[in-house]
Amino acid sequence: MNNTGDIKTFTVAAAPPGGDNLTYVWHFWDQDVQVTAVPTIQKRLNQGGVNLPLTCQYCNAEGAYSTLTSTITVNAPPVIVGLPTILNNDLLFPFSTYCRATAYDPEAAGALSFGWYEGATYLSAGVTIIPSAGTYQNTYTPSAITANRTLTQKITDVNGGVTSLDYSLRGESAAGLSGGGSASSNSIISSTNNLGEVIIGPSQTVTFTVYALDLNPGQLQFKWELLTTNGWASDSTSTLTPAQLSNGSYRSQFVRNVSTEYPGLKTALCTVTNLTTGQSLVLRQTVQLNASQTPVIKNITTDAPLVGAVYQVVRTSSVHFTGTATDLNHLLLNYRWDFSEPAGVQLWGKTIMIRPDQYDYYSQAALQAGPRNISGQLTVFDRFNATAAVSIQSFVTVQVWHT
Repeated sequence: MNNTGDIKTFTVAAAPPGGDNLTYVWHFWDQDVQVTAVPTIQKRLNQGGVNLPLTCQYCNAEGAYSTLTSTITVNAPPVIVGLPTILNNDLLFPFSTYCRATAYDPEAAGALSFGWYEGATYLSAGVTIIPSAGTYQNTYTPSAITANRTLTQKITDVNGGVTSLDYSLRGESAAGLSGGGSASSNSIISSTNNLGEVIIGPSQTVTFTVYALDLNPGQLQFKWELLTTNGWASDSTSTLTPAQLSNGSYRSQFVRNVSTEYPGLKTALCTVTNLTTGQSLVLRQTVQLNASQTPVIKNITTDAPLVGAVYQVVRTSSVHFTGTATDLNHLLLNYRWDFSEPAGVQLWGKTIMIRPDQYDYYSQAALQAGPRNISGQLTVFDRFNATAAVSIQSFVTVQVWHT
């Protein structure tokens, strides 16, 4: 089974057109287009779905070309419901807490399994309950926290898809260097435990912010590390020495472009060091990256009267169409209506209105020979241009009559 995050090799096996110096243009399901001079390419499977489309056009110097189309089915990893929870955190050592997450399998293929780790060491399966059909809630209660720890919860579906969550358990002594922070984005849902969700899309970024304060004098330095070992597609590091704020603390920010990342929980490490005393503190910020999902058009309705199996209106009246669509990323959707009858008419909005007598196609003379349909297509897209399109007739058939 193909899983999200796998790297897949695609190869053109068909005989190419004659000639040398062939060019291969690959069109992937996520709107990514790549050009190669060889009949093979590697692509990270960055979203789950059934029959994700793939097209390859290859041509020679004389312009002869062929087109191959194919599909691939990719198992999506378990999906987190809401925000993972840490009961207590950022308290004075020692303290007690529990870690909890709720998830489901988007393919509904079977039960989820859970495992808790500290580094490579397996700790526990935790305790799992089923709060609702198809949804699994798993809780782990570590022993009293006496030092900073990072626990990893691995959630696995029956097809091998894995979602990993890092829980940073942090505390501090009564005095000395201390700090905290958050992750933010133009699509983030923030939380007090720095666990948030960001939709992967064009030009999407995440901004990590750390605040630190030291009771001892000295310039604070912030070293940021976003590493492949913590879930990132490539390593990023930066060392910053910001100016002190008016309240005596320091603030440091690090911006990461996530448009080419693949889904999963990512961790940013920030080591804060007092350059005078040498005292250091490691802060962890986490963010959950989710793939952009294609909207789904659920229904098209009309206020036209239903007569038999079709809806009918007279040319001098008005008729409304309303589209209903959902987006798994909970993004705002745009609705565009492109009409073929009347030809060339384009309207925007969830609900739109047509007045037939405004168009020559529905003139009194034209309708003497019989009714004419209102037809076209509804396209719904989110701000990342993930689109879905259906014909109006797939839901309703509206006829215009002269009287």
